[in-house]
Amino acid sequence: MPPSASTAYQNSLGSDVTEVAGLLSQLSGLLGAFSFTAVLLLLERFRSDSQLEDALAALMSSFMSLLVAAFLYATVAGESGGTPRAYSLNVVAAIVFSTGLLMMVNGLTHLLTAAWPTVFSGVVQLLVLAVPVTTLAYVDVAVLDLVGAIEGEKVSAGSLYFAMTLIPTLLLAGVVGVIWAIVRASRSDT
Repeated sequence: MPPSASTAYQNSLGSDVTEVAGLLSQLSGLLGAFSFTAVLLLLERFRSDSQLEDALAALMSSFMSLLVAAFLYATVAGESGGTPRAYSLNVVAAIVFSTGLLMMVNGLTHLLTAAWPTVFSGVVQLLVLAVPVTTLAYVDVAVLDLVGAIEGEKVSAGSLYFAMTLIPTLLLAGVVGVIWAIVRASRSDT
């Protein structure tokens, strides 16, 4: 690797993938803990409902994926500098993280439709439309970071910035969907 490419990785304005991977490892662990808690609550109150069985399977998959993503991001954080190897590990971690997030949303949609089938149908539709697109875009940004690192360009760890906008956007979409479901339910009662 030419020395100029190496310095381009290390002078990326403090946003080297190895510096931010620790934060993503913690985020993966936190989301995994939420999935694990939901699994425990489901097992405690389990009944023979096929939607709850689907939710349990999806949340267990989410927990395992997010656990692996936390490990992968921790491995990226342990790499020295923003090398192409670190960025390629980041792509693998982004794919696993996105899969875990998709499975987590899948489990939550099963839970919402099992609990309130008519009220949360709009929220489920919104999540089914928004989450796959945003997680795919997150992986795409990680791949673009990798391509830039291989070509020796100055890379700014765009996948971190995308992740930091992904979470609030999904939360906002969920809040808007819940408000819409409540308004819809109150209109149908009158």
